[in-house]
Amino acid sequence: MRGSAPVQGSHCVKRPAGWDSSRDPDAPRIIKEAAEHLAVTVNRRPSRAEKRALDLWLAQDPRHAQAWADVRRLWEGASDLPEAKARATKAKTITRRHLGKTALLIAAGGAAAWYFSDHPFADFSTGTGERKSVTAPDGSQIDLATHTRLSIAFDAAQRKIVLHDGEAFFRVAADRRPFVVAAGAGTTTALGTAFGVEYRDSDARVIVTESVTQVAFGSETVRVAAGSQLRYSPQGMGTLQSSDPDIDLGWRDGRLVFAGEPLGDVVRTLNMWRQGRIVVMDRELAARPITLIVHVDRSETIVGQLERVLPLRVVQITPFLILLLPKI
Repeated sequence: MRGSAPVQGSHCVKRPAGWDSSRDPDAPRIIKEAAEHLAVTVNRRPSRAEKRALDLWLAQDPRHAQAWADVRRLWEGASDLPEAKARATKAKTITRRHLGKTALLIAAGGAAAWYFSDHPFADFSTGTGERKSVTAPDGSQIDLATHTRLSIAFDAAQRKIVLHDGEAFFRVAADRRPFVVAAGAGTTTALGTAFGVEYRDSDARVIVTESVTQVAFGSETVRVAAGSQLRYSPQGMGTLQSSDPDIDLGWRDGRLVFAGEPLGDVVRTLNMWRQGRIVVMDRELAARPITLIVHVDRSETIVGQLERVLPLRVVQITPFLILLLPKI
């Protein structure tokens, strides 16, 4: 989710000074209570009784104010987005129960998903957890991963694909015209080969599984052969690295493979493949490396898998919002 929200990247929240929730056994209950109060206040004017209940709850324990600050930051970071504000206005017509779930979904990152769905300026797109295969006019096969938007612009001189966001794998059909994938300010060119391109948050990665591609970014051009990958970003071109398609392109077979990656990065990827949001509430926990294989069609097992490989406390606020804290 973009903007000034504290819930970015690995979806971690900086803890307010004075309360270490990672060492407090009451933290899951307190955070859940704070989120429940948030759900009845952010989308409408609360009643006098609701205001009184919140005031009493805040006065009961200094930890309550700290937890309230946390969940408010989750909400305020998302509500700064124009799309979230528009949705909040429309939400006034729905029921109170739905309002509470809507508020928590936005606070947990749902605004980004809504922004995605409201901007379908692409020939092909996928939603949360969705994969799609399409055939280009020349017979090339294109596999789209979750949250991907892609357009085709073929002409007599070249076969051009624009990857607006997301990740796709291309098995290029033979043709005299070069096959060019534009992602951000860079391009990947091939004639007859198989390769993947990922482009998210201005960072791109090219993974080649067959033959050779040519990646151009700025004034640099690099040939990437099968078994290699290359990244580029606004900071410049990276260096060639080896690639394992079973790991780097496992999503094509319905698997997400993480080998020693920080939990925060793992959660950021998982949140693109499942409904709702998982939020890591502790920075040290987010930095813990984790090795995991997740089947994207069995997203209901993800939290249980995380609990088995890391010492976690899981707080489920709603079906859409799950908080992860360190286990004491």
